[in-house]
Amino acid sequence: MKTKDKSCLKYINSTVKNTKNKTILLNGATGSIGYEVVKFLSYLNNNLIILVRNTENGLKIKHEFESLYKNKIYVLYFDYLNKDSINNVISYLKTNNVNLDIFINISGIYHQKYQIIDELEKTYLVNYLMPIKFINDLFNLYNDLKVIITDSVTYHFNLNNKKLLKIKNKQDYINYLNSIKNKTKRYGITKRLLLEYLTNLKYLQNKNIIFAHPGISGTNLFKAKNKAFNKVFYLFVPSLMKLIFMSPNKASLSLIKACDVDKIEINKWIGPRAFIHCWGYPKIYNLSKKAYDKKITNKVYELTNLL
Repeated sequence: MKTKDKSCLKYINSTVKNTKNKTILLNGATGSIGYEVVKFLSYLNNNLIILVRNTENGLKIKHEFESLYKNKIYVLYFDYLNKDSINNVISYLKTNNVNLDIFINISGIYHQKYQIIDELEKTYLVNYLMPIKFINDLFNLYNDLKVIITDSVTYHFNLNNKKLLKIKNKQDYINYLNSIKNKTKRYGITKRLLLEYLTNLKYLQNKNIIFAHPGISGTNLFKAKNKAFNKVFYLFVPSLMKLIFMSPNKASLSLIKACDVDKIEINKWIGPRAFIHCWGYPKIYNLSKKAYDKKITNKVYELTNLL
């Protein structure tokens, strides 16, 4: 481990008791936080199936950590915008009788250029609708699977509750979602919709779903290659973020803690303990009350099932 990992290792060695010798499926492994999650889970001697869009980078991660920790890492191509890849992963799990313990959903997109794919703007597909479809497929295979969702404080973005509650059909719901043109708001709403749907699934079917917020970190979402912001932003902000906010290795600890706890209550999640819950070691704390407004949660669940 590198010097910067020492404090994270100290935390893991003193707190992680149950996340060893598991079989864990996760996506987003080539991202900055995903990479750290793979590293720490490998250190804890878990076997991993990593789902990646770039298999070349996935194989580099596999060889790096298998050589260090002697665990097994399998690499599969996966993209929420490619339905064949999703079906292939489900088929792989079935065919190989994989005894899966945990799925961690890390993948996501941020500040994307507006683009309609299969009727919906693509941010909704990647951050909300396709993860739900994939997770439901996984639950059909593994009733007792633990699912960990990488969430964001942007779930606080308000839905238009009055408008939402009046929607009764698929097309009106699609029109409502596609009408949101602000990139940041659209991203936040995808996080809110995912939270609402899966919270209701957790409640209705007693599923073991845990939401975890890594905090604020200088992740790949803020790299210049993503062209999410203007050039001036990239001259100053990423460097400032590295100075002020957590490194990805420390941010990843919320997901490691989520792997290790058994279950948490329906109105709670895991995230950093300090500085408005965006910095520090993880703890379990309350979601905002509006995150489980039964009227809205039921409505989002009903409308999502129409898509």
